[in-house]
Amino acid sequence: MKSYTLIHREDSAPQFFSPAVGYFKAVLPSGALAEENQIVGHLQILNQTFALRMPEGPCGRIEWTHTNPSHEPVGYGQSLGTWSPASLQGEDEGAAEATAEKGSAYKAPMEGLFYCRPDPESDAFVTEGQVLQPGDQVGLIEVMKTFYPIFFEGTKPQTVQSIKVKDAQAVEMGTTLLVLS
Repeated sequence: MKSYTLIHREDSAPQFFSPAVGYFKAVLPSGALAEENQIVGHLQILNQTFALRMPEGPCGRIEWTHTNPSHEPVGYGQSLGTWSPASLQGEDEGAAEATAEKGSAYKAPMEGLFYCRPDPESDAFVTEGQVLQPGDQVGLIEVMKTFYPIFFEGTKPQTVQSIKVKDAQAVEMGTTLLVLS
């Protein structure tokens, strides 16, 4: 899935803005902690869906402008929400440790049937302990008899800690496929 990075202006309050005209849908709820380059929403433009990633910088908590952003029309540069830098001290320290223990989740970009291998006789696309490079294929998702390749869209190599789905398992958008470290 192609992606856009949310626009963040250094001279303004900690806000982020739509990078294009389309229909916005949040992936993370208000109050969720978001890290740099994490997918936080989707933007539908002319029947194509693009992932929206957080800009580079420190992590923070997201507060969406709309209370239930599920299919909001947005214009270029329109404010989608704000973020407040998260302190990794005190109460957030436990959450940071839990995240470090669990790793980061690589989630399904669409709903359908997830396949771990290209065909029943072939090896799996990924195995536990494998180091994924940006652009590596991690599986296929079948939607209405059409197979869509799913690629690792990270910005740096990561190791597969565990695989959370089985071959031919039904998944929804946002279902955790892999845990990476």
